[in-house]
Amino acid sequence: MYNSLRQSGSLLRHSLHKCVFSVRSLVVLVLLLIFFNETIAPVRQFCADVGVNITPFIYPFISSYWFNSLILLMGIAFLFSDAPSYTDLHPFLMVRSSKSAWLTSQYLYILCVSALYAIIMAMIVNLLMIPHLELSGDWGRVIHTLAQTDAGMQYEVGFSISYALIVAYSPWEALGLSLLTTWLNGVLMGSVIFVINMAFNKAVGTAVAVFLIMMTVFTLNSSGYFYYYVSPFTWLYIGHLDIAGNTQLPTVAYALAIYCALTLILFIIGFALCRKRDIDAYIYG
Repeated sequence: MYNSLRQSGSLLRHSLHKCVFSVRSLVVLVLLLIFFNETIAPVRQFCADVGVNITPFIYPFISSYWFNSLILLMGIAFLFSDAPSYTDLHPFLMVRSSKSAWLTSQYLYILCVSALYAIIMAMIVNLLMIPHLELSGDWGRVIHTLAQTDAGMQYEVGFSISYALIVAYSPWEALGLSLLTTWLNGVLMGSVIFVINMAFNKAVGTAVAVFLIMMTVFTLNSSGYFYYYVSPFTWLYIGHLDIAGNTQLPTVAYALAIYCALTLILFIIGFALCRKRDIDAYIYG
């Protein structure tokens, strides 16, 4: 058991090193920096004009806007589009590693990269608000003003700051749940791409990922609540989850259960595929 975990850790370390310093990650980071800088520029201008700084809880609103959600999902899909992850050192490491250790390292990689992605996205949004950012534990006057007045329209803010979300959640609850759903969406997306790529090829995995992302647009434009229950990627917007139990939307508990169940099912499928395939031949052949 200990040797298997040590082997998985070694494979994971090399995969993470490759991801962090890859051109793919740099491209995603730069594009998202440019996109979010343009997205929050009106909010930054509003803060400068009124002379009031914003608190570090803007991410839940940015990630909740449908177009921003698509961009975030596209970013994570692009990061995982070459799954399973491997480096030039993997042939030497695989000599002393089992298939189960390799598979474990792949899923740990998906978990770690998704967590880093969620944290970095939230950090980027807040860093781009400097020098109009203040550390405070409440929503703050800027967010309340943009939620309750037409200031957002006047400054052409390109996303909605929902007062309903402010009422439903404390700042830390909203931020924590937004980070959690971003992370779980990344894990689910990475798991889907990994399994499809293992079963078919990387072009198919990417195509399926794009299809699933586009399904969120269909869900948002559909009538009724049924599609919200079968489209997990729409839960990146925490406003599509029912926290008070007074709507027909999926509850937070339901969403977490579905995320975990789907990820577990995909892990089992990945394990079955891994047992049937020659990993070295798949990666290098």
